[in-house]
Amino acid sequence: PNVLLEDESNIRITDFGLAKFMDDSDNTMELGTCRWMAPEVVNRKPDTEPYNLKADIWSVGCTALEMITAKVPYHDRSNIANVIFTLHNGESPKLPDNISERMERLLKKTFVINHVERFSAEKLIEEFFSIVSVV
Repeated sequence: PNVLLEDESNIRITDFGLAKFMDDSDNTMELGTCRWMAPEVVNRKPDTEPYNLKADIWSVGCTALEMITAKVPYHDRSNIANVIFTLHNGESPKLPDNISERMERLLKKTFVINHVERFSAEKLIEEFFSIVSVV
């Protein structure tokens, strides 16, 4: 995803739709955003049901984690092949020890492997604002 700053108070997060595998003619782009991809995107087989918007919730969680830690998701993996292996095995990004319990719960709900159980966009926004309103 891209994070765009309009001014001091407006931030826009864009291009989650690009966080997917490209066709064979675009194979140089194939792994460009792999660290932010949901497992169902990485594991999708040809001719299967397409993934849904909950894949973007995973990417939002990855972006939030990157903002909190100043490190890319799966920074402890040495290369993209290891990241893909990790996603195939159903491992979500590791969370730092120094975040609040509420933020940890929020991030864990964005990293639920089964996308059906993952937060919706509405629930994510609701939970996020309940956390920041306390601060």
